Amino acid sequence: MAGNIRQHLAQLASLSHSGGSHKDVTEKYKTILQGVIKAGGEELVPSLQAFVEALVNENVSLVISRQILSDFTSQLEHLTDPVAKSIAHFTLDKIHTRVISFEEQVAAIRQHLANIYEREQNWREAASVLVGIPLETGQKQYSTDYKLETYLKIARLYLEDDDAVQAEAYINRASLLQAETKNEELQIHYKACYARVLDFRRKFIEAAQRYNELSYKTIVAEGERLTALKNALICTILASAGKYIMSRMLATLFKDERCQQLPAFNILEKMYLDRIIRSSDLHEFEGLLLPHQKALTADGSTIVDRAVIEHNLLSASKLYNNISFSELGALLEIPPAKAEKIASQMITEGRMNGYVDQIDSTVHFEEGILLAFGNPLLDISVNDESCHLLSKYDLKRNNAILAEDKHLPLYDEMVIQYSDKVQYIPGGATLNTVRVIQWILQQPKVTTYFGCISDDKNGAILKKHAEEEGVNVQFQFTHEQPTGTCAVLCVGNDRSLVANLGAANCFKEEFLDQPSNWKLVEKAQFYYSAGFPLTVSPKSMLRLAHHAYACGKTYCLNLSAPFLCSVFKDPMMELLPYVDFLFGNELITDRKEITLKMAAWPKKAGTRTVVITQGEGPVLVARGGELTEYPVSRVPENEIVDTNGAGDAFVGGFLAQLIRGKSIDDCVRCGMYCGDYIIRQSGCTLPTKPTFQSES
Repeated sequence: MAGNIRQHLAQLASLSHSGGSHKDVTEKYKTILQGVIKAGGEELVPSLQAFVEALVNENVSLVISRQILSDFTSQLEHLTDPVAKSIAHFTLDKIHTRVISFEEQVAAIRQHLANIYEREQNWREAASVLVGIPLETGQKQYSTDYKLETYLKIARLYLEDDDAVQAEAYINRASLLQAETKNEELQIHYKACYARVLDFRRKFIEAAQRYNELSYKTIVAEGERLTALKNALICTILASAGKYIMSRMLATLFKDERCQQLPAFNILEKMYLDRIIRSSDLHEFEGLLLPHQKALTADGSTIVDRAVIEHNLLSASKLYNNISFSELGALLEIPPAKAEKIASQMITEGRMNGYVDQIDSTVHFEEGILLAFGNPLLDISVNDESCHLLSKYDLKRNNAILAEDKHLPLYDEMVIQYSDKVQYIPGGATLNTVRVIQWILQQPKVTTYFGCISDDKNGAILKKHAEEEGVNVQFQFTHEQPTGTCAVLCVGNDRSLVANLGAANCFKEEFLDQPSNWKLVEKAQFYYSAGFPLTVSPKSMLRLAHHAYACGKTYCLNLSAPFLCSVFKDPMMELLPYVDFLFGNELITDRKEITLKMAAWPKKAGTRTVVITQGEGPVLVARGGELTEYPVSRVPENEIVDTNGAGDAFVGGFLAQLIRGKSIDDCVRCGMYCGDYIIRQSGCTLPTKPTFQSES
């Protein structure tokens, strides 16, 4: 039969070449093809091979051969997989040298061949066949959707073959296309495939974020949404502990009611609540893991064992100020040497705060090393270049006051008059300072912050932003007043602050008596407040100062504003004997003399360090009867955006180095770096990572 087919095809090729009607010739080719397929039998494969050989012969018009080859390709799906696979490979081999002439047909053949290999679960071969389609290098212009769909299919097939490296290469190509498609289904496939690639590559927290996002897509079937949520939970548990993004993901899933019905929620709950996880707790969870999630890490631990050990280490850091290697090993259920090695690695990578003392065989933890107490406020900032509001409310440039009744309409007027330019920034002097500390150190929860807010929208904004920046906020809540706000009027490089304390004014000393809160007080080694809480709860400040003195810790205070030194002179003078580091700004007069006098004021124990900033003037540091001046680099006028928060930022940079045991020179340098950075921003905002490096 194959011989007869060849004779008929040779006649057709001759007819085509001699100018026969394309339509007539095409129809005759189709008739022969249909006859071959209908006849079937043992001669089917050699007959189809003969048909292909004749069709791609250069004697056949390209117009005819392309059309017939397209029809031929569509017939492959009607053949059995073994026959179709054999003929597809034969065809690709025969047109290899003329592939540019048949790009569309080759692509269709490869797609069908890949489907066959996929049905056979020969994932790698299926992917390799698709890789042969010249999506970017051929003459044919493929649509965005076609290329995206093909790249996603290749990536998925490599994942099935456990080749995450190749899968990532093709998902990266898809990434360049997914933003251009309007096909929502393809976008979902991209997100799902990307999540799986991240999962296979052990980038678990990034995978968890994308799985969680998929779990909310209504275009996805409900069952698949729950599967995505389960995958998000699993990947979160497996992720490296101690990163901001990990903490946020834990909180997101813990608060998602859907997760409570999922297996292994108990593990997620313990992680979120900082509870120790025992190996006996993991049996059910381990049964949920895929093979790649059961792999061994470099130290021989499984991925889940390593994740739990790291979590337990962080939990221990919240319970202990220090712990011996042997005690830590017993707590983590691993040898002491391994416990020390993992702790050292987490500290080095910035995922845990502390240091290792090899001589004493002890790990010292630094989480919550500084506790701050302040008036949390939401800054409402506008540029009042016309000085209209400044004049109307009798306000002074470069000044800070508490709002009186006459100032209360100011806040609404700012929003109305500058509706398109008003900025809302989480603030309050003390909170600004600890946010800068967290920014410089780039490690979560080095600082703990006490203050009072209301359970309202502004309070939620404050809490959310502070937590995202790594601050361990422990707010007292009140319904007596709304969350405090601060009007920030910027005129050129000057600013005027009017604070309406609101809920901040409702802080009660008994908040410190709650066992969980006092435990944070005891854990801290440094304490800081701006002067403003003297207007709210001077007893709370004094109590923290007493504790610092009694335990040999460090208490720091900022004078903050002139009115505090006069109106609240008595509580401030009661506090000063306990102050180890005192900060102030250029608003005091006779600065050098006063700086030395403040350092010499009576103190309960040790020496006091006084640090005074002077805007463009040198920073003054008085300690032990000596005064040191630190020149300040002048910031070009055209680079200054807003000086609001510069002083708070300076203190934040200073304290960030102080709690790390750095020299006073480094503390001042870091303070100046942070102040320079902030005045180039609008408000106390921290949009980029710091570049400061200490010298000691």
